[in-house]
Amino acid sequence: METTENTTQTNEPPAFQFSATLSEETESEEKLQDLLTILNQETQQLSEYITEENVLAKEVCRLLKHVLKEMQVSLNIPAHSLNGKDKVVKKAVLDEEGCLTLIYENNEKTTATLAEYPPHIVMAVLRNVVPELAKAVNAYKKRLNVRTKFLENVKKELKSLVKAISANTEQERYSEEELKK
Repeated sequence: METTENTTQTNEPPAFQFSATLSEETESEEKLQDLLTILNQETQQLSEYITEENVLAKEVCRLLKHVLKEMQVSLNIPAHSLNGKDKVVKKAVLDEEGCLTLIYENNEKTTATLAEYPPHIVMAVLRNVVPELAKAVNAYKKRLNVRTKFLENVKKELKSLVKAISANTEQERYSEEELKK
């Protein structure tokens, strides 16, 4: 007589066999709940950061536009810093109105205010614009210095001219009064 062993085999792969006790399962669920709580807090903070980043990026763009307009400056941006996933930028310019113009290799052109672009594009532009802006401010300062010196010289000469004319006018008045006597 042949004996057969009575073994029970499950159809589940070994990774899915449950051998945890009730206390282990409870502990595991508590850890997951803690992780979910942390994830929720992190998600809320992430949401706050995203909102703050968007607000700050738009404010920086508004201020930059004002500076560029006041200084009458347009800045070239290295094209490689703005390449997208599908498009290769051939030329990029931030004009004095705060508009970013991108010309792609296929000669397609897009223009929009810098504030309309997502914050990661604004950051890429700023990384290149800030050093160029520093140079432009320095050049602007030099132009203002030259104009100021010129205006000071003109003012000085005009004051001298006014004195000379006033002295001559007073002399003429004095002469006319002497003639009337």
